[in-house]
Amino acid sequence: MYKNTKKALEIILKEEYDKANPLQSFTHLNLGNQLLTVPKGETILYQGDSAEYFYILLSGHTVIMNQISFSTNDIIDYVEPPHILGLMEYINKDSFYTAFVVADTACVLFRVNAKEFMDFIQQDAKLCYQALIITAHIASSNMDRAETHRIFPTKDILGHYLYRQACYKLPYTCPLTRKGLANKLNINLRTLYRYLDYMEKHNYITLHKGKIIINQEQMEQLSLRYGDVII
Repeated sequence: MYKNTKKALEIILKEEYDKANPLQSFTHLNLGNQLLTVPKGETILYQGDSAEYFYILLSGHTVIMNQISFSTNDIIDYVEPPHILGLMEYINKDSFYTAFVVADTACVLFRVNAKEFMDFIQQDAKLCYQALIITAHIASSNMDRAETHRIFPTKDILGHYLYRQACYKLPYTCPLTRKGLANKLNINLRTLYRYLDYMEKHNYITLHKGKIIINQEQMEQLSLRYGDVII
C-alpha cells in the first residue's frame, strides 16, 4: 500500500492523470478506499473533525463553508483542482478542520494520511516542488478571497477582534487609538464609532476616557457570540 500511495501521489502532483476520468488513471494501483467518489451535495469534510487526512481534489468543484450563526453568508470559497483539502490546517498546526467542504458537483478525491504525505514529499525533491506549486495556488486563492469577501458582517469583525484580544488578559484595555483600530480592521472611522456605541449599549464593552475596556462580565457576553467561532 505504501508504494501504491507514493506512486499515486507522483501521478497526482505531476497532474499526469485523466482529469475527465481520474479513476481510470489509477486502475493499475491497489488504492482501496483512498480513492473517493463523492456525489453532488455530499459533505466531504466536517468543520471541527480531526484533521488526520488530506483530501486531494482530482475532479469536480467543492464549496468551502464556515458555519457561523450570525454570518449572512457561510460560503468562504469555491475550489477546483488542483487543491489539497486539509493542507492549510496542517501548515497552521490546527488539529481539526476549520471549515465544511461540500461537493458542488460530483467529485473524485484521493485521501492520504497527512503525516505520510509530508514524509513522501520530504524524501522526494520533485514531489516537494509540485506540492509547493499547489500550496502557492491555494495561498493565492485565499489572499484573493480575503480581499474581496468577508464572512463576518463588519460589526462582528470589530467584536470578534476585541474578543480575541481579551482572551489573553482581563480586564482588557485596547491599546489602539480609534483611528489605529479603524485602520487595522479596515473599517470607516465614523462607522467604528457607531459600532463601539452599539457594543457599549449591549454591554459588550465599556468606553471610559477614550479607552475601550472589557471586564469579566462583558467577556462572558462576547463569548456567547464568538466563543464557538472557528477560523
